[in-house]
Amino acid sequence: MSSAEFDPAESLEDRVGLDRAYKDPRKVYMEGDSMYVAGTSSLGDAMDDLALPFGLTKGTQRYIDAERVLQANPKIRRVVGHSLGGAVSLELGKQ
Repeated sequence: MSSAEFDPAESLEDRVGLDRAYKDPRKVYMEGDSMYVAGTSSLGDAMDDLALPFGLTKGTQRYIDAERVLQANPKIRRVVGHSLGGAVSLELGKQ
């Protein structure tokens, strides 16, 4: 069973939020209490992907940008990410 079968409306909203994150220059989009973090989309991101297996997610540009948005918006309660953004989301969740 896929997550879309549990709540198709939420799944669609997440896809829209991620699409908007990919269009944002910083690859981070916020709406309401949710933040969406895009995945790998540049050569610099691909280099950052190499840091992930070594536990260096906090040093990636995507993490730095997402953390700034999170700190500036304490109402954010949910972080959704794809690919590199997923790793960033997990790391932010540890904080």
